[in-house]
Amino acid sequence: MKHDQYDASNQGQYTPLELRALLPEELSLEDLLALLPEGATQEELPGLMPDGLNAGGLLDLLAERKQWRMQLEAKINGGVQEYGFYVMVVIDPSMTQPPFAYTIGLHHTNPALCDLLMLGMDGEQLWRFISSIARSALAGSRYEAGQTSTDFTENGLPFFFAPVGAKHYDDYLGWAINYYARQPFPVLQVVWPDEASRFPWHPGFNERFRAQQPLLFDQAQYSGGPSASLKEGDC
Repeated sequence: MKHDQYDASNQGQYTPLELRALLPEELSLEDLLALLPEGATQEELPGLMPDGLNAGGLLDLLAERKQWRMQLEAKINGGVQEYGFYVMVVIDPSMTQPPFAYTIGLHHTNPALCDLLMLGMDGEQLWRFISSIARSALAGSRYEAGQTSTDFTENGLPFFFAPVGAKHYDDYLGWAINYYARQPFPVLQVVWPDEASRFPWHPGFNERFRAQQPLLFDQAQYSGGPSASLKEGDC
């Protein structure tokens, strides 16, 4: 995905949510793959097949999944190499979870920077805002945990930056985990306000926005406003 043009072609395709939709609820794709012996043949597979998916279909799915992963990994690596980061936009086809986007490789390009994650807007808005922040940061603008900034939008919309808790990484940052080969990397959630520039921890925050933007950090620190202790992070 080029960072100067929103590319919707990847949205809603081959996400983990869609792959899991091919399988019964009690059996994840990862669980199924773990059951398969190395070099399994079609003759060995029928007993493992969920309803509606035969052995040949699974082999086709595995081949397609492997090819897709290789292509996407190449796009991610190419984006990081050319632009300094890659933006992954994830949209739940069932729309039961809010869309989200995150950068991959920003911390690799500049270890003084955290990667970024943002939730709750439509795919194009998420891509535009998170790309703008990442580009500005690489050009010298700074952000850090515990900071509110209006520097990244033309209309002065404030964003707040807070460190994503480690317990949320697996749910939201799968391709970044893959890129960093499971080495530690810091991520900040970019939190947006309501129409009155109030954040979720402020009195009077518009409740209709709360479900769109889960907060992936310790919310207890925000009952009376942002905590200065958040500035002790890695970036």
